Amino acid sequence: MKSTIIRWINAWCMQLMNDTRLIFGESLHRLMHAYQRAMREGFRAHDIDLTVAQVRVLKCVAAADAPTVQGVAARMDSDRGQVTRAVAQLRERALVTQRDNTADRRMPLLAITSSGQARLARVIDIQAAAGRRMAGGLTDADVARFVAIADQMTDALHSDDGAVVDG
Repeated sequence: MKSTIIRWINAWCMQLMNDTRLIFGESLHRLMHAYQRAMREGFRAHDIDLTVAQVRVLKCVAAADAPTVQGVAARMDSDRGQVTRAVAQLRERALVTQRDNTADRRMPLLAITSSGQARLARVIDIQAAAGRRMAGGLTDADVARFVAIADQMTDALHSDDGAVVDG
């Protein structure tokens, strides 16, 4: 009885994985997990103890002219609370500083420190290595096409009302 149930579950899982209506989700899920695993391994190998949210905030602060928590949250498409927590953690580690904003005292300005820049450079090297591994065997045109398609899919999901449609 138990082996029959296991065979049925395996067959059902294979059917789901081969269902063309679900293929994007399964492929993207596998890709995300493989990429996250490669990043965790790289972070562990280089003693980087930052979360994904902290890395994203660090990147946004480094890239903006006069970043604020609100601006970083908007750029990350994230909520202010999550960004505020990540900024506080980065400030505790002296990777980011915060100073008064003379134009709007309610929105302090953020800046990356030299330690933050050094840590971010290491993170970018790890991400580049993971990207090279992930793109192994692909041409530059394949990579460009993948990025364009992924961006288009992301935009389509953002432009939707978020409702799930029964098929």
